[in-house]
Amino acid sequence: VPDHMVVSGNAAPLISSRHMGLGCYSDTPMADLSDADLEEFLKASGVDEAELSKGGGDAAMQTMVAALRADCQLYEDFKKAPHVQPLPCNALILRGADDAVVKASEITGWADEFCGEEVAFVAVRGASHHLHAEQPDAVSSRLARLVADPSSHVSVRLTRVRGGSSTHTWSHSAANADVLENILGPPCSFVKAVDMDELRKFRAGYFRYRMGSPWGSRGEVGAVAAAPGAA
Repeated sequence: VPDHMVVSGNAAPLISSRHMGLGCYSDTPMADLSDADLEEFLKASGVDEAELSKGGGDAAMQTMVAALRADCQLYEDFKKAPHVQPLPCNALILRGADDAVVKASEITGWADEFCGEEVAFVAVRGASHHLHAEQPDAVSSRLARLVADPSSHVSVRLTRVRGGSSTHTWSHSAANADVLENILGPPCSFVKAVDMDELRKFRAGYFRYRMGSPWGSRGEVGAVAAAPGAA
């Protein structure tokens, strides 16, 4: 069980169970929605048409529509199972203040899905449904506060420009790997037949990669396998 869960831009499970694929935006089943309908949804949800045209125009839109259709079909098929117990952890629920896809009233039900000490709801100002792309500083700041350790000497500032490059400001110390291991916690007990030192490096490197560090790396999972005969 995680210590903290982050939810972004999604209605609570009980609400989602009653939705069609496009949530509160439309009560039409996905099977009855045309590609043109989905294009309109993408535009309404905050997709930047100017940036999309730079990235391939119609071909890029077709790719996005196909991915959206598959994703929304999964959403439509979801039904919360009865008698599911709340997760015993804290939660952070994010929603763009200008989100036209998920209503504020639809996310409050997430409070019933957790029984930790804290369930926080945050309205990200200046953002619609794609809050991570629209307000990356605000979102990354919130996430950094969840994983930060004062002794880690790690400072994070992420600035992302739509359609452009990212800039990152990090301070780095040799002790970061040990600190990150403490933040991430030990591997689950069922993890077997791996080189634990390589696994530690993989997890720390991937953590840095996800946070935008120039010292981060996605790594290769195959590298953590233990030598034949090792425990």
